Amino acid sequence: MPTDRIVGLDIGTSKVRAVAADFDFGRLVKVAGVGDSCSAGVESGAIVDIDAASKSIARALSSLRKNVPACDTRRIVVGISGKQIASLNSNAVMAVTRSSRRITAEDVSRIIEQAKVIVLPPDRDIIHCIPRSFRVDGQEGVVQPIGMFGNRLELDSHLVTTTFSHTQNIESAIRLAGAEIRSFVVTSVASSEAALHVDELKLGVMLVDIGDAVSDIAIYMDGSVVYTSAIPSGGGAITHDLSAALRISPDDAERIKHKYGGASIDSLGDSEDPLFAVTEIGSGIRKSLSNLELGEIIQPRLEELLSLIRAELIKSGCYNLLAAGVVLTGGGSRLCGAAENSARVLRMPVRLGAPLVDELPSIYRIPEYSTGIGLTLFAASNAYNLRPKKRLDLAEALTRTRAFFSRVNELVD
Repeated sequence: MPTDRIVGLDIGTSKVRAVAADFDFGRLVKVAGVGDSCSAGVESGAIVDIDAASKSIARALSSLRKNVPACDTRRIVVGISGKQIASLNSNAVMAVTRSSRRITAEDVSRIIEQAKVIVLPPDRDIIHCIPRSFRVDGQEGVVQPIGMFGNRLELDSHLVTTTFSHTQNIESAIRLAGAEIRSFVVTSVASSEAALHVDELKLGVMLVDIGDAVSDIAIYMDGSVVYTSAIPSGGGAITHDLSAALRISPDDAERIKHKYGGASIDSLGDSEDPLFAVTEIGSGIRKSLSNLELGEIIQPRLEELLSLIRAELIKSGCYNLLAAGVVLTGGGSRLCGAAENSARVLRMPVRLGAPLVDELPSIYRIPEYSTGIGLTLFAASNAYNLRPKKRLDLAEALTRTRAFFSRVNELVD
């Protein structure tokens, strides 16, 4: 039997997806199943209607329980996104005081907590602290210090922060849905866990998860994350433009975008021959559209998004340092020719990314599932490396044992 089943919840502007995965000592055994629902009460990654959002979350979790019988969805790992996301790098130093000078998991937990002790505005929370590298007595490049010997332990870490209200609103919606949060994971880091190769992480790479209203960014160098952010624009802007320009419903615009759309006029072709017909809202008039007309609507909006991504890359200070280029994932990356057009605008290699998991059924090997799968992978990796649950379980067992014997003594007396 697997030692842990982890449920990841990806709360998007258009979809809420729940993924249940089974792990054995941090290794993925299988993806047990997924559940999803249409999203409501969410705009640009933030909760704007707690009641509506909680109902969407409850429907996704209910769908998961139907697909995975006896699945416990009470404690979940939640992806967090939105323009409120910001990041910074931090470092910490501590002395190893025990006489043996052997570094333990407790020391690692302490220095991670110490790295979080920074001055932040009063309205911001630290979502999580991601270790980048350790140093033991000045020795650099230590990946796992537990078990090593030394007098001085140092940590370089990446902190991701967001506003207090952002996390509290998500927590409220999830509690109303009958669940509680096991941990938060920033969406871009979760997607990176699923969609990036190890070699890409080492060479330097930027992952862009293009959602409906938000594009989440994570930049990696030398195997660790150095920059995370979010851009309040995504594939939904293209859908909106199609809906407005063609005077059709958003649902029809979304369908046309995925069936006929392309990232550039070149990818669609410049034919003026009719490609498909649409019905205008209100008038009911049927009109035919060509590749050229469709491309003239889609290309400018996508290039606007790519220019924002390029500006964010320049802001990070990592431009021209990413040998592995850019990986696009998320539902908004599935336009025909997206990689080619992005490579032209960003001026670096670009590929499309989807979960790179051997145990994953092919139906889930699409960009839309990068975040959901990645949430479970990230949570399992961190739980196994730091082993906090085992320490907590042991402490709980000792407490219960003491209470038991105390009760026995009372009865004997």
